[in-house]
Amino acid sequence: MRVSTALVKGHGWAVFRVLLNVTILAGLSSLAIQLLLVKVFGSAHASFGLWASLIIAGALTTPYAAHALSVVYYRLTDPDRPLLPSHSPAGNPSGSNTKRHSDTKL
Repeated sequence: MRVSTALVKGHGWAVFRVLLNVTILAGLSSLAIQLLLVKVFGSAHASFGLWASLIIAGALTTPYAAHALSVVYYRLTDPDRPLLPSHSPAGNPSGSNTKRHSDTKL
């Protein structure tokens, strides 16, 4: 718990806002998917419809929540690291100007 407190120190409200937004968006999306799928399956298969809608809604909203929370973690642990890697103008991502044997034309 001390590591978490130290990590969030000074950024508590920003982390809370992200957590709140992720919870609300994932919850509302999950609810909309569940209502849609329960209506599709109908009342004849109510228990199966509820089970299937919970599984599908969870499968669609959990990756969003996981991505958002991992972005928060990495922004807190390494704030100076760029979100996207920079590429050199020549298209060489490492930025070096050395040619490999496979780069030379015969």
